[in-house]
Amino acid sequence: MSIKSIGVIIIFAVIVISVGCWIIVTFPDNAEAAMALALFILTPIGVCLLTPIRDEINSRVNNLFINKSIYRILIFGRPGSGKTTFRKTAFIFKVYKTSNSQIKSTEYFDIFHYGINVETNVETIDKKNNNNVDVEIADYKGQKPNQVITDIPQYFAGSKGSRLVNAIIFIVDLVPRRTDEHGKFLEDEALLQWLSDGDGISKIDSRVREHESYIGDGLLQILFNELYSNNLQKVVFLINKIDLIEKLIDNGHIALPNFCNAQEYAIFRFETIINNISEACFQQNRNINTKVFCVNGNSADDIRPVISYLLSR
Repeated sequence: MSIKSIGVIIIFAVIVISVGCWIIVTFPDNAEAAMALALFILTPIGVCLLTPIRDEINSRVNNLFINKSIYRILIFGRPGSGKTTFRKTAFIFKVYKTSNSQIKSTEYFDIFHYGINVETNVETIDKKNNNNVDVEIADYKGQKPNQVITDIPQYFAGSKGSRLVNAIIFIVDLVPRRTDEHGKFLEDEALLQWLSDGDGISKIDSRVREHESYIGDGLLQILFNELYSNNLQKVVFLINKIDLIEKLIDNGHIALPNFCNAQEYAIFRFETIINNISEACFQQNRNINTKVFCVNGNSADDIRPVISYLLSR
């Protein structure tokens, strides 16, 4: 319980006792009636003051039954940006648990549990629990960004005010997922052809605007206000499908004279979101480490440094 909560309880108790003593001294003949009136007035005041404290106590009690040794990561991004691909690629490492990785899910979240052998996969992590670490991933699958805070499972995130989330990954891409006339997702070569037909830069511009709308400044403020605690140590901004941009450059379909490479160009295109995330991470005395990665979500070599960064101490 916070010092502020304890102070509120003490002050209210002093007021109640003082009012009771004053009633007994001032109205000795009608003390019972006066006391009933005072209680009638003070009770709703006490309820208003003590309800947040009760909620805080309930939150801490509920968190006692959640395994806090698990490293919890929330993945957030537009549908089609590569969240599922990232998760599957990130955890192709040898795991020490062979049971079904997917655990309880909700309408807006799929929750996955992995046991990673860190001795062979993550060199920078502190070696604990026989070189194994448990990781839970919450993959947000809702269509509306604000749903991420309305349905986040308590058994994953902990109670509001005592959150247990350790890291957040924002995933974006410069190339949208598209389907053919039969509804099948286009393979990379077909996507490259689509980008090459017409103005590829305009198509990239449109995709960036979609991400800026989805991961807006207002959403970031709400998200961090809801999920922040001292447990939240790292935030990653992941730019996916960088390999497609590299191929477009190599094939001469887009020219980037002002940039050294595709990674530099991608970071520039998402500069607004990156700056907004950095600002949100340092507001209200928060001190959250942030880092940007440009990756091919299908490449284990690209994803391994991301996992190493997240799980390092």
